Amino acid sequence: MDNLIKLRIGLSIGAIVGLLPITLLFTAGMIGLFIPAIFITPTTLVATASIGICIISIFCIGSAWKIYALAMAASPNIQNPRLLAFGAVITMVWGLLVAYYVREIPQATCIFLMPGITSSIMLAITLKRAVA
Repeated sequence: MDNLIKLRIGLSIGAIVGLLPITLLFTAGMIGLFIPAIFITPTTLVATASIGICIISIFCIGSAWKIYALAMAASPNIQNPRLLAFGAVITMVWGLLVAYYVREIPQATCIFLMPGITSSIMLAITLKRAVA
């Protein structure tokens, strides 16, 4: 089997385990947050905090999936490696913050830490492949 095929299989398994659960959880959370906001007018603080959390989470999840897409490419063309590294770091830090607040539930802690770990590993693989 070709090395690229083996790499793509491993990356796909990593994306399914590391990125898909948090993406689905985020989607369900946004539906659960913004649908009731149509019927109940939130306070300014709650609305601002919700939008801020949503923006940070979208950036983290988006950068993780972008890193995955670059890692899956036959020859990765990285245009802005600093932004990708920043996205991976923010994903890790954001996951640590959220995991700290749900530390009573060990399974949730693992779910929130996985995107940062997965995107960091995928970014390292992508940068290594881009240099070689």
